[in-house]
Amino acid sequence: MALKQGYLAGLFKSEKVLLDGESTARARLLAGTNGVSGKFSNILSLDWWDLTEGSGSISWGAAYGLNGLSGGCKIVDTAVDTKLSQTITLASAITEAKKVSISLWAKLQTTKEATMTVTFKTSGGVTIGTPDVLTITADNEYYGDTEWGYWSMFLTLPVTALSFVIDIEPTAAQTLYLDDVNVVCVR
Repeated sequence: MALKQGYLAGLFKSEKVLLDGESTARARLLAGTNGVSGKFSNILSLDWWDLTEGSGSISWGAAYGLNGLSGGCKIVDTAVDTKLSQTITLASAITEAKKVSISLWAKLQTTKEATMTVTFKTSGGVTIGTPDVLTITADNEYYGDTEWGYWSMFLTLPVTALSFVIDIEPTAAQTLYLDDVNVVCVR
């Protein structure tokens, strides 16, 4: 029997989590189309994000998504000054630490990198601790160069946090594609 390369899919069960005064089985926290702006299901989804285009551009369009499907986001960064950000503000500060999963699909140019940074803030806008940074790389151990890859962070939403900021930005001039950016509160 020959072995073939493949992907292992992981499933998780989310119990009801009390967040923002609402008990829900799965709290998708990103604002936007149907509560999930990360799917970039239309150009209006980008309106839910803070766009810093700099000398580059950020757009949505056909064939920008995973497997050439429409609904993805394309970031063209020419001078390392382009980024996509979203601030998620809760109704009240966290009084008990909560787990949150932040994930995305991305495709980078050959040998390039990007980062996803998560910064937790208090009601006064003060940063809590050190921002968490995930480096997304092309041609890594699990995904070939210029192929779509899935990256995720599993973090603890700290006590006193009222908001958190997600920044996605290339670390070098390149064209970066994103799809299905997802923030889920889990238990």
